[in-house]
Amino acid sequence: MYNMWQFALKNILSRKLRSTLAIVGLSISIISAVCLLSVSSSIKHSISQTFSWMDGLLVMQKGSLAPAFSTITQDNIEIIRRIKGVKYTISQLYRLVPTVENKTTLMGGATTAVVIMGVDPVESSRYPTIYHKYLKEGRMLEPNDTYNVVLSRRVAERYGKHLGNNIKIMNASYKIMGLYESNSIFMDAALIVPLEVARRQFQTTPTTISTCYVSANDPHDLDRIEKEIETIFPSLDAKNPVEWANEFFLFTRRLDLFILLISSIAIIVSTIGILNTMLMSITERFVEFGILKANGWTKGNVLGLVMCETLYLGTLGGLIGCFVAYLAVKILLTHLLYIEPIIPLWLMLSAFVGAVIIALIGGIYPAYRAARLNPIDAIRAS
Repeated sequence: MYNMWQFALKNILSRKLRSTLAIVGLSISIISAVCLLSVSSSIKHSISQTFSWMDGLLVMQKGSLAPAFSTITQDNIEIIRRIKGVKYTISQLYRLVPTVENKTTLMGGATTAVVIMGVDPVESSRYPTIYHKYLKEGRMLEPNDTYNVVLSRRVAERYGKHLGNNIKIMNASYKIMGLYESNSIFMDAALIVPLEVARRQFQTTPTTISTCYVSANDPHDLDRIEKEIETIFPSLDAKNPVEWANEFFLFTRRLDLFILLISSIAIIVSTIGILNTMLMSITERFVEFGILKANGWTKGNVLGLVMCETLYLGTLGGLIGCFVAYLAVKILLTHLLYIEPIIPLWLMLSAFVGAVIIALIGGIYPAYRAARLNPIDAIRAS
């Protein structure tokens, strides 16, 4: 058996270019699948973590994809405050920021997009938000602040800013009063400014907000308060963190199906690549197989030799693909998306086993064809 494996490895190494191309093709399919699914898992983990920090209700316009696309009014909030069991509410205005320091923020998608989050400094100081928990330098907004801003270290580093510096957001200059760091792709994209300043910046009405955070005296009352809000305001969605997270996960599950479809196409191409490589190898080695069979090799021996060769290709392709995918996900998520990389062990093992299976499937027909060769015909073909 050792000689069989040694012989198979020698055959692989004797055709370096063709073997390398087959391994690269297989590796690419593994890299694409692992990277896409790992990014999806990491984003879902970040979302779940972000919502786990909340213990109240988030109210926004029904049908809105995100707070930045929601518009409700402060009048709605005044009514919500009077609902029995409501402890307090915090109004927030979210809007996408097109430019910071005269540079566009939207070209890089999620990696560079930022939003202004307008908050009432009085409400914020009276009822600290989760941003207070992650404050690293300086202070949060205070009642007398105007064109002051609190932002994440990630955004500050991107624009080369430090505590006390001025930063230009759209057409206005703000002084950086505080820096926070939550390691959440969503929270770390916020530029926190006074609510009235945000309204002037985006020229909204004096009562416009995007969302409202509702806290209850008794957490067990949240379901009742949620139903009452949606009964009074049919145009609003009031959901607890778990419900918002589930809605997002429903979207990501559809995204995962799309990712699997794309990966399946790559896997099919890789299988064809292995099949083509092994068929060409066998065609070139008719005489070799004829001599081997003339010297006593059985069909099983020939079949085993070809499958050993494909197993080598699959193993190398799987190892290289998993290793490169691991590094790519670490770099992408840590340095571009700034979120904790989640690379499930089951995904890496599945990818490796999948690479081996793909290679074996691609080698079945070539191995069968080689095993059926008549030694006399093979030698005569030379």
